[in-house]
Amino acid sequence: MKATPPAARPTLAALAADLAAGRTTSRKLVEDCLCRISHPDGEGKRVFVKVYDVAARTAAEAQDGSNVMDPPLQNGFDEPE
Repeated sequence: MKATPPAARPTLAALAADLAAGRTTSRKLVEDCLCRISHPDGEGKRVFVKVYDVAARTAAEAQDGSNVMDPPLQNGFDEPE
């Protein structure tokens, strides 16, 4: 896998919109992140002390299976403004 330049990566808002519109899944987003973390040319091994990949996949699958979408965060935090 070739590293994607930061400017070419989608924003969190774009990923959230894709997820809400059904253009991607939680599992796909998690797999993409885990792939970047474990890529030998990246800094994942230096940055992350421990990666809970099984738990991340399990949580993503549960979210995808719930068919319930939390409302989008208004201020970037899981708190009301």
